[in-house]
Amino acid sequence: MPARRGRNELQGHAFAGWVTARELSAEDLDLIEVIEERRPGLDWTTQKALDKRQAAVEGDILPTCECGWKGLAEDWQELDPGDHDKLVSSAARVIDKLCTVKRSLNAGIEAATKLERQQLSD
Repeated sequence: MPARRGRNELQGHAFAGWVTARELSAEDLDLIEVIEERRPGLDWTTQKALDKRQAAVEGDILPTCECGWKGLAEDWQELDPGDHDKLVSSAARVIDKLCTVKRSLNAGIEAATKLERQQLSD
């Protein structure tokens, strides 16, 4: 999702998303993939527990700019704490919506694949 011009700017950079602060190991990436695969269809409480587990694996996140710049946590200290909280809340809502879309797409793909397999076996 592209950043909106004129909003969430820091040092001439437009907010474009988040990246992890450290390189994730293959094991971490595998665990995140398993979490994301198991999340669809689970109750809300379990989904939130998995979200917390995923956040713990991913660790700190950094803001990025459309130009490729990656911020440091200290860069955001110049933001008013209220603005920082709004930015984090906004990003969390966007991420939640994207995860919902991804889960819906995955569920649709799985259903279509099952149907196709049934038709092929008939």
